[in-house]
Amino acid sequence: MENLVEEYWRFFYSDRIQKNPSLKDDEERHAYAIRVFWIRHVAKPPSKEFIVIPFGYVETRISKTTNTPISRIYVMLYTEDKKLEKSVIICRGLQADLWKDIELFMVYRVRLFSTDGVLIATNDTEFREPKSLNMDPLDFLRRYVGVKMFKLKDVYKNLSRKQGQYVDEFDIKAIDAIVIRSATGKRPDGTNWAFYVVSDDSVGPEEEVDEEGRIIPTQFTVWVPSSLAKYAEDSELILYGTVQLNKDNIPFMNAIGLIPVHPIRLL
Repeated sequence: MENLVEEYWRFFYSDRIQKNPSLKDDEERHAYAIRVFWIRHVAKPPSKEFIVIPFGYVETRISKTTNTPISRIYVMLYTEDKKLEKSVIICRGLQADLWKDIELFMVYRVRLFSTDGVLIATNDTEFREPKSLNMDPLDFLRRYVGVKMFKLKDVYKNLSRKQGQYVDEFDIKAIDAIVIRSATGKRPDGTNWAFYVVSDDSVGPEEEVDEEGRIIPTQFTVWVPSSLAKYAEDSELILYGTVQLNKDNIPFMNAIGLIPVHPIRLL
């Protein structure tokens, strides 16, 4: 009850209520605020508390099917039998920017709606008061997330598996590489994009092919959340995500996170 009362007064004194020109006085403001508050709590999906450890994210995009903003936060979830399992939090609409509130590899206690093994952010979802994991991020990724490290010369052997037409978003690979260059920009829908072009010491200056006759790339494109595109060339980074082939059968990565090893910040 105390939380509900506190939430109501926060809503009542928000700009949405106090600066709404259609509400003439406090009587109208309260009448409207109470109706909205009631609907928020009656119509929303039921949520419960979960303990999660975020280890990656996809920034806000605009859904092509619903034209609404959506993002994804990848977490390890503490189950009721005290085990850790991989899961994803879907953040839609007003919750789409929740990825901005997280610190990776920290422990959070959050309220979420759960359906068919998927976690969905609600109005109650807040990432506050993170607790330290006290574990090296790469060790965590390897031990609990099951991330496999690979060298660029072996990239074709480390493509993420497919589930039907789609890539398994939890078949995550990682590469320890040096940044050659990077770029950022905006999509037509106004959302941000960014990528690094990287390489490692497993490839040489001359063109090589693998046993199946495929050309081994000497450079590798890694698409990253734009908020992580803050390191300059010559930075050493561990980048992790799914590894796929583009329409020209050239491998690339869709990264959901990175770990700086020897970073050089962009000026």
